[in-house]
Amino acid sequence: MAEKKQNASNGYHRNDQESFHTMEDEETKRKKRMKWTIGIIAFVIFRVIQALFFVLVIMKLKSPKFRVANFGVRSLTVGTQASPSFNMSFVTPIRIKNTNWGPFKYDASTVNFIYGGIQVGQAIIPKSKANLKSTKKIDVNVTLSSTNMSSDSNLRSDLSSRVINLTS
Repeated sequence: MAEKKQNASNGYHRNDQESFHTMEDEETKRKKRMKWTIGIIAFVIFRVIQALFFVLVIMKLKSPKFRVANFGVRSLTVGTQASPSFNMSFVTPIRIKNTNWGPFKYDASTVNFIYGGIQVGQAIIPKSKANLKSTKKIDVNVTLSSTNMSSDSNLRSDLSSRVINLTS
């Protein structure tokens, strides 16, 4: 009977140890799962912040810079002092500089040439695309005419000084 008691006490003692080890193992597993969960959440938060930075700072869409470069006049007809006028044609190099980190597609558009607040000509820019961080170069034919100008403009003095200031 003493043997039975000893086995019973040893058995009882063994169950306590097993339950104690099981509780320690579960606590260790719980701590590991918690570390993994925190690590995964931190990684996801980091990636979201990284993506937001990329979208808001790097991929920020900016309008391309547009320039009408210097040009040489192909033909120029000037009126008289009594009725000042001009007809002019030239090929102008137009530069569209894309500062974005991706291609920029644009629709067909026009460039208006203005003298003294009045439109004297127009150039048509075809639909195209400027590649990332590059400048698209287009040569456009332009014809200007001052037939719509009023007689009280500064055209007479500008023609005599041989300088016509245009804006586009």
